[in-house]
Amino acid sequence: MIYLIEPCKDKSGHYFVYLNSLLKIPNTKALQMDVRTTVFKKRMKFLNVLTYYYALWKQLRAVPKGNIAHLLYSDIYYKIPFISSSLLKRNKTIVTMHSCPNGKIKHLLMRNFCKRVDAVVVHSEYIKSQMELIGLTNVHCIDYPSFYDYSFLPSKEELRQKYGLLAEDVVFSALGGIRKDKGLDILLEAFKYVDMRHKRRMILNVAGRYCSFMKEADIKRLAEKYNIRTRLLIRSLSDEEFLENVLITDFMVLPYRGNMTGNSGPMTEAIVNGIPSIVPADTNLGAIVTERHVGMTFRQGDPESLASVLIKACDMDYICNDAYRHVLKEQSFIDKYRNIYTDLNRG
Repeated sequence: MIYLIEPCKDKSGHYFVYLNSLLKIPNTKALQMDVRTTVFKKRMKFLNVLTYYYALWKQLRAVPKGNIAHLLYSDIYYKIPFISSSLLKRNKTIVTMHSCPNGKIKHLLMRNFCKRVDAVVVHSEYIKSQMELIGLTNVHCIDYPSFYDYSFLPSKEELRQKYGLLAEDVVFSALGGIRKDKGLDILLEAFKYVDMRHKRRMILNVAGRYCSFMKEADIKRLAEKYNIRTRLLIRSLSDEEFLENVLITDFMVLPYRGNMTGNSGPMTEAIVNGIPSIVPADTNLGAIVTERHVGMTFRQGDPESLASVLIKACDMDYICNDAYRHVLKEQSFIDKYRNIYTDLNRG
């Protein structure tokens, strides 16, 4: 039996669809215990380290011996500096890492943690290469797929008409939770460097809930300051609302800061719908759009560089390479995980 360990029980997040997708594989079982997984703040305080260790210990000990334990979100556990081999070796263990952090100390902790498990799963070839550069040899890449069905929705043209968008409007979307690391302020400031001729065609579409950064009033204030035409939906979105906001988009903009090193859900949805993304260069996302030809890049954290790409995007008809979208299928995701589980059961 493969025990899928996921403490988050929020049915509105990506954790839920990820878990339910893997539960389609035979001999899998969800293990969702009530544990505290407080996110580290600026410093790794000792009590927080103990909290994480206890959460990990409690969950792994709940898996009966002779089975496989799969930690679906392991990014919060690798920072435990005194992790014991006996805990991770109690059963065959798989960990999914959604990002590879920056910094020598974090690399040391990541290597210390991941070398003690049987398999590490990441969601891009770029992250896999970063893991291998720090000395790991047990890393598998499984592309993060789209879990959504768009077939019940009206066409892009019908949706844009429904929401009053004109054919000449160029919609730049920033979707998902509004947090500092996702760089919405960088995107807003970029419009400072866009001329009025282009601004008249651009619409900034921001849809997602406020998390800890930039309330709706802040966004409106900056939009007025920089003469930005906006479409704002600052709250939690239903699945249908999220999909509609993907489909009305011309360019998905992801101005992430340097501590965002993983994949992007909105970017995945853009790719499967043939929508180009605008992302920071020299990053995981930058590697994907460059190698797969599914978007454009700008200098990370630089509003003026981002502005030049927005202008360029507004003036062009960008056609994404169609090949990669067919890789991001849920069935492929399931099949690759099934193969890892099968290999571990044989070994």
